[in-house]
Amino acid sequence: FADSSADAVYSSHLLEHLPPDSAPLFLREHRRVLKRGGVARIVVPDLERAARQYLKALENCRAVGEAGQLGHEWATILLLDQMVRLRRGGKMQAWLVKNRETEFVRSMQGIFHEIAQAPDPKPAGFSLARIKSLLQRKSQSVSPGELHRWMYDELALKRLLKTCGFDLVKIVDPDSSSIHAWSNYYLDRSSDGAIHQPGSIYLEGIKD
Repeated sequence: FADSSADAVYSSHLLEHLPPDSAPLFLREHRRVLKRGGVARIVVPDLERAARQYLKALENCRAVGEAGQLGHEWATILLLDQMVRLRRGGKMQAWLVKNRETEFVRSMQGIFHEIAQAPDPKPAGFSLARIKSLLQRKSQSVSPGELHRWMYDELALKRLLKTCGFDLVKIVDPDSSSIHAWSNYYLDRSSDGAIHQPGSIYLEGIKD
């Protein structure tokens, strides 16, 4: 795209899939193509929230035992699965499908609800070849785009945008934006009212 040609640039749950050394180049491209006053809206998983959710679920499971097991399992998967998965969908997809009839999963919104309603993933059988493949450093069964290469909290993401030339950076929410007519696009909240990517940071940088 040409310099200073865009009113807004939007990315959701993309930045965390780039190696951290590549993230500044990606965000400087945002700034390059924006007009003066243009908005870069970045949505990423919230590392702080995921960590706090894990610690809360851990303490709850210790206190109530089996009644807190689903919450503890989910908090662990949410924090780690996309960093370490070896097959498409990872433990997240399999766990959501397995537990989709529980009240815990039925209460989920957005992408997690959609994953839970997907067909049952086929279980992977164990063989010598399968065991060898698990020990390899790189897996051919998962797309590189599925893996989280880094995670961000609010402070780190603000700092990153500022180092890439965005002087005005602010935290927003799914329904608020400096992008004109934002509510008409249904990007962070679906037309049915569900948040598309729960547990996210919503941040906007404006090109001065």
